[in-house]
Amino acid sequence: MEYLKWLKNKDLEYRDGELFFGEHCVSSLGEKFGTPTFIINESTIRKRYDELHSILKTINSNMQINFAVKANNNLHVLRLLDSLGGHFDVVSSGEAFLCKAAGIQPGKILQTSNNWTDEELEYAVKNHISINLDAPSQIHRLNNIVNKYDAEKPIVSFRVNPIFGAGHHSHTITAGEHVKFGILEDKIVEVYKQALNAGFKRLGIHIHIGSGILNAAEFEKAIQKYYNIIQKIISELDIIFEFIDFGGGLGIPYKPDQDPINVQGYANLIKKYHEEFTRKLNLGNPKFIFEPGRFLTAESCIIVSKINTIKKRSNKIFIGCDTGFNTLIRPAFYGSYHHIIPTQDIESYMDKNVDIVGQICESGDVLGRDRHFPQVKEGDYICIMDTGAYGYSMSSNYNARPRAMELWIHNNQPPKIVRTRENFTSLLENQVISLPSEVFTQSIPFIKMHGTGNDYIYLDFFKYTYPEINYFDLARKISHRRFGVGGDGLVLIIPKSTNVVRMRMFNTDGSESEMCGNAIRCIGGYCYGQGYVNTSEFFVETEGGIKKIIVLGPNKIRVNMGSPILEGLKIPTSVDRTPVIDHEISVNGFSGKFTAVSMGNPHAVYFLNDISSLNLEKIGSLLEHHPFFPERVNSEFVEILNRNEVNFRVWERGSGETWACGTGASAALVAGVLKGVLDNKVLFHLKGGDLTLETNEDLTEVWKTGPWEFIGEGMYRYSQNLS
Repeated sequence: MEYLKWLKNKDLEYRDGELFFGEHCVSSLGEKFGTPTFIINESTIRKRYDELHSILKTINSNMQINFAVKANNNLHVLRLLDSLGGHFDVVSSGEAFLCKAAGIQPGKILQTSNNWTDEELEYAVKNHISINLDAPSQIHRLNNIVNKYDAEKPIVSFRVNPIFGAGHHSHTITAGEHVKFGILEDKIVEVYKQALNAGFKRLGIHIHIGSGILNAAEFEKAIQKYYNIIQKIISELDIIFEFIDFGGGLGIPYKPDQDPINVQGYANLIKKYHEEFTRKLNLGNPKFIFEPGRFLTAESCIIVSKINTIKKRSNKIFIGCDTGFNTLIRPAFYGSYHHIIPTQDIESYMDKNVDIVGQICESGDVLGRDRHFPQVKEGDYICIMDTGAYGYSMSSNYNARPRAMELWIHNNQPPKIVRTRENFTSLLENQVISLPSEVFTQSIPFIKMHGTGNDYIYLDFFKYTYPEINYFDLARKISHRRFGVGGDGLVLIIPKSTNVVRMRMFNTDGSESEMCGNAIRCIGGYCYGQGYVNTSEFFVETEGGIKKIIVLGPNKIRVNMGSPILEGLKIPTSVDRTPVIDHEISVNGFSGKFTAVSMGNPHAVYFLNDISSLNLEKIGSLLEHHPFFPERVNSEFVEILNRNEVNFRVWERGSGETWACGTGASAALVAGVLKGVLDNKVLFHLKGGDLTLETNEDLTEVWKTGPWEFIGEGMYRYSQNLS
């Protein structure tokens, strides 16, 4: 394939000297969001899924695509594939948990663990996940667990090892006599007999020979052997399989001289042997399952990285960047090739071949070896291609380096952060250690601000260098109304890039939250007043997405709160409905109906005739922790005065009743418009003051306008005891 066409096939092209991924300039994204950053292109995933589905359904309309979650476990990727009709192949309870967190129904999950533990089997049984076993002893253990919980027997299949394997590296070949996976032919009839004797009636069969295969012909011996084994099982046990799973393995062209795999040729091989064996015996009408991972997501993602050092030697040039094998391990671990290009179209080339290397303290930290490379300079950006499979999912904190950000793009829509960049504090999470007492006591400079009475303590990372401390613990202590400074939580104000500020927010119980509409308003006014940004319109990056700030006056800020999420499972609630309006709920002391909305964090909105008499201290926590809300919930109580004016109270998860909540008021406006009881612009009266909320006709944007105030600053004596 011609080189520029090869790039274009991966949604990459140079326009006026700049590299674009889809409709977005890569160097601009690197400048705005920092590096290294994984950039995921939704359009590419959609194209690959449609391409594969359209071919595979021609050989059997009764088929499904099970995405291999180990390739990419980002929740936005999982949700997208779920919306396209995809199912999911998981290899651990953790991956199954992530699917559930993405709102995926258990019936769409097939778990293929290697060397299953009893705990994994229990998790699958309790969560109604289909099970694929890979050893004879596991059927007895599974049966004991099913009986223990008096559960319905799940669909069970066994992974067959057909001896013939293939893959791009010896580590990824998963079939063969000396490979740990699956059950060999001489044992396979016996394990199905054991399953039948144990009362398992719904059965499937599974194969997976390896990963990264580009030549469809490499599948042929395994497929032929697979059907011979299927024939043997059916002939001896008279089984009709509900599904035949062909596993994954479809590769992608990492190198410019490679062509894409012939998917139609692969499909024709399966069709050929299925039709041949159908003439010999009764195969029934089994569903065909395919488990692509790399094929669907590898080309959907790039890493943008910044060159920090160039070393020129007599025989070689080293281009050092801020991406190492902690971020992308495939080149070091597998010797894999990833094509690397500058983000600017440079015509001249280096006079020697180059090694593109990272910052890890090992000589094996080489991303690209002996490359003929354009004449880049320090400070330039480079693009590492095809990192959407086994990229972030295999990244680590090696050398105590925080993991990268994941950014989502789609057509001309603004990019959004779908996994935040870790920081040094992330390295302390889950660590428990005793250190000398002097380490525990630190003087922490802080400021305090409030927006309509929603008061937070802020740490200004523009102005101060803070010690590496446990911010979860600090939030609990500094927010205490009697033993600390007192506030609704702790907020970190962190420099990001030109006219972009990052915030992290912690509730009074130490839990981290996505964002707060009142806190972001304070950050906007404070950063503008301090000169940290040079324009009255700028952006704040939050865990709930990037929000636009407009400074209207010294103490008046307008914030774009983003787009509401209305799908019940994505909010998330356990109510599978879109939208969730007037769903009945009861706790001790309260019965009502809620409308569910996410503004980057979950909200349940209640419209009542009188909110002044509510005992939120009694009912707030009960509603927050109700089983309807798997990630807890913020609860808003609205008393309508007229279609443009309401009274408002809020119980915030992790903090209790607060005097104001910007995301809560935003959710309440959306809920009121959905119910037809409020207009698109409403004045909210909160305990701490008034806010004006507006939304457009199609509810794709919510804007909040209100005041902020600087209260004061000081030093907090922080003592941390980890023992």
